[in-house]
Amino acid sequence: MHDLSRAEKSIILSNKLKPDFDISKFNIQVNTDDIPLNTVLDSIILDALKSIPSNNTKAKLSLCGYVSVWMIKSSQEALNLCDSLDPSLASRYIDIEQLRDVSVRLRSRKLYSTWPKFSGDSFYPVPSPLCGVSASVIYWGDAHKWEAEYGKLRKELLEHSIKLLESTLFINYTK
Repeated sequence: MHDLSRAEKSIILSNKLKPDFDISKFNIQVNTDDIPLNTVLDSIILDALKSIPSNNTKAKLSLCGYVSVWMIKSSQEALNLCDSLDPSLASRYIDIEQLRDVSVRLRSRKLYSTWPKFSGDSFYPVPSPLCGVSASVIYWGDAHKWEAEYGKLRKELLEHSIKLLESTLFINYTK
């Protein structure tokens, strides 16, 4: 899975979610029959998390935001590939877009919940560093998401998530 482009991974994910989405016209150099859905999802999330710049202290995006941006780019690349092969594939690919996005989002939330400092809120996994202030209030507040104590916690979640995805632990943990 690691040698595939993000467009190819998105196409394989589409096939895993909707097996009638025919991927035989694509020149994907791997047998996808034996690849579980969670492996495809984990590979996509890992690539997205690894794309987060290490010097992003002023960024407004959260981990989920970066994953969403990665998915948008992936979808555009896959859509272009589909359209170049067969316009009906492109139409079919678009029909599965929401299912792909929701699947990645749900898998990400499951991943983040394995972090020992998980806030308990799947929408705001990074806990508030302030006693008595909810994770959602901190998230939507004026604080930068990657600075100070809150940013340090977010970076810890990022590191935890990448390490877990790079191991086979997460794949085996949630079969």
